[in-house]
Formats: sequence, C-alpha cells, structure tokens
Amino acid sequence: MSLTSLYYKQIILFDNQRQITPLINNINKKRFIFLNTNYLWFLLKPISNIKIKKKIFLIFLKLLNPRFIISYDWLTEYQKLYSFWAKKYNKDFIVVQHGVYSGGINTVKQSRFARCTIMYCWSQYFSNLFKSYNKNKKVNIITFGNPIYNIFNRDNFKYKETEIKHILVLPTLIQDNNLKNEYEDLISKIILNDFKIAIKQHPMQIQYGSFQPSFLINSDIYKILENQEYDLIISDNSTSLLDAIFFKNKVLFYDPTCSESIYSDFLYNIYNSFPGKDLNSYINIPLQEKLLKKLGGGYSTSNSLKY
Repeated sequence: MSLTSLYYKQIILFDNQRQITPLINNINKKRFIFLNTNYLWFLLKPISNIKIKKKIFLIFLKLLNPRFIISYDWLTEYQKLYSFWAKKYNKDFIVVQHGVYSGGINTVKQSRFARCTIMYCWSQYFSNLFKSYNKNKKVNIITFGNPIYNIFNRDNFKYKETEIKHILVLPTLIQDNNLKNEYEDLISKIILNDFKIAIKQHPMQIQYGSFQPSFLINSDIYKILENQEYDLIISDNSTSLLDAIFFKNKVLFYDPTCSESIYSDFLYNIYNSFPGKDLNSYINIPLQEKLLKKLGGGYSTSNSLKY
C-alpha cells in the first residue's frame, strides 16, 4: 500500500523554483497534495555517496507514489533521476520552461533534448522550437504560458508617460572581464548624460566581480517591474527584459556581444550607438509588444495543471 492511498488527493513532488511556485495554487490544491523535493533531499544530506542517495530517493518515490514530479529542467543529476523514475514506472515528469534562454535562442545543446514526458512552454514559438528538437521523442509539449505572467491581468498595467530620469540596468550573469568592462562603459555613459542609475545584478555575479556597490539594489525584481519603479529598463538577452515588457515598462536592448537573438529582430541594440540624452527616440513600444507576444504570449491561463 502506498502513502497515496491514505489521501483523497494524489501527491505531486515539485522543485521549488520561481516558475513552478505559481502552480502551487488553490485551484490545483483542490486536486493534489504538493510536497517540496527540497525536504526529501534535505533528509538525505548526511549521505555523501550520490548513488546511495539516489537509491534511497527512489524508495521515497515508491512509498509516496506521486502522480508526477515537476521541475524546471532536466540537466542536474537529481532531474535525471526524475526522468529515470518516470520512464521506469510509466509516470510523468513535467518540466516548466524556466527562462527565455539567450533572447529566444537555445544555445545549449543539452537543454534542447527533452528528458521529460511533459513540457510546459511559454508560447507557441517555444513549443515549436522544442518540437523541432524532439521530433522522434515521446514528449508532450504544451503551450502553457509563463506561470508568473499567468497570475496577472496585464490589462491592469499601463505604460508611464513620464520623462526618463531614473534608469535600471539588468545585466545577465557576466563572467568575462571584457564584457563587464562594456557594461561599465554603458554605466559611465548613462551617468555622463545626467540620468540616475541603479543596477540589479545577477545573484551569482558576486563570484565574478560585483558592480559598484553604490549603484546596486537588492529588491525583488518582479515587485520593481510590477510597480514600475524606474522610467526605463536596459537589459540584454536575459529573461528580465521580457519581464520588464510584460509589466509595461519602457525598455532598451543592450548586447555588447551582438549575438544572434530574437530580441535583435525587434529591438535596436544601443551598443551599436548610444543615443545620449535622446533615449526616447530609441524606445519602440509596438515592437516591444510584438516581441512579448512572440516569446511570452499565452499569458491567459489560470495555471491549472494540464497533463
């Protein structure tokens, strides 16, 4: 007898990640009991041997008999175990798209080939992309929308008409010193043109050298964007740029690498020519909206689990 039989609801195991937590809502709780995998892995923390740890985790899975496991990727050793479990016991391993990759271009080959049975994608663009990578695989790819966006009614947000004075720079994780120097140059240009600046750096940036502490902010990025605390957002190929557009912030695209991305199909790269004080002339809200629709479209579901 499994522990599941003690309940009227089936169990779901989930990895605690920002794209997944919106799924732990009242609608889905009516049907399922959600258990955070962190608690199970924490119990196994004293065990140093990864093989033994995995075997014990499989025993946990047999006892709990979850309906499925939800995670944000399939690359870690733990996520590979979820995939193995799903295949062996004819269960479902659901992966929720966790980011926009490199501005809509998936440059990491390991991330292209689905090791899951179900994948929730943000838009039809990403569904088509992953279907093209996994033509001969048994994976159900669903256009679900971004779970974070699905929480909001976007009609409640409006673009501000205020003059640009305060700018927020949102760089992705920068590991290369030359690339970091390009960002330092951007920051200098912003200051020289009499704009106030703030930087929300990647949580891991401190490992590779932080930006000037006096510019750094630590507030929750979604609250910042939702409340439209800045007049303009400057970002690169990161998910943050798409997030900024969703909450109807004015954005400018800055990519010192000049790499291929869907962003560059819609937005002018100000690395090619910094506009000085005339930032407004480079802001194109209709194109921002088209970019969001292509990569993040589908933000209309209730985050009700589909399987």
